[in-house]
Amino acid sequence: MDTRIALAALLIAGCTESPAEKSTRRDAVEVVVPDAPDTEPVVENFYEPESRFRIPLPAGVGADVKHFDPTLPTYKFRHLVELHTTNGIAVIIEVWDNPTRQPLEDWFYENMAFLIDEETRVSHREVTTANLPAFLLEQPRSPMAISLGFAIFAAEERVYRVSVVDADAELSNYPRYLFELVLSQMELEVSR
Repeated sequence: MDTRIALAALLIAGCTESPAEKSTRRDAVEVVVPDAPDTEPVVENFYEPESRFRIPLPAGVGADVKHFDPTLPTYKFRHLVELHTTNGIAVIIEVWDNPTRQPLEDWFYENMAFLIDEETRVSHREVTTANLPAFLLEQPRSPMAISLGFAIFAAEERVYRVSVVDADAELSNYPRYLFELVLSQMELEVSR
């Protein structure tokens, strides 16, 4: 069995615990999203106060937000934001607490090393408006699984994983466009 199938199921299922608070759903106007993303107007700047970030939402993109029990172990994510279009979930943002401010590389290999297999391409780049260092992982499409892409980065006491579902889709590059938009324009709140 392809490990990417299991990873996709885990990624989409999220945390195994029930949300601590009622989840909210924020739907943008439902419109057909064209494959020419450079013409997409940003209709709102989405702010998620619990996760402490702001991202642009193009027309036709909505967000589902869930928050989980803060007493769960730190290896379980606390906040989940799913960005969706009329075609389904395109980008997932998960947020973990990192109260000890463990360095990103140490945290990554302790909690996310399972994402790397012989097919995974690993690289590094800066993301967000703060130019934070990030791990980028690309898992190509296989006969058994869709392609996935991940960016993992840290800011203060939080670790963020932004995931693109069907990263190299043959019919639409919109999930990849939305992923890149989030990575380049995400604004994180940091304490001063």
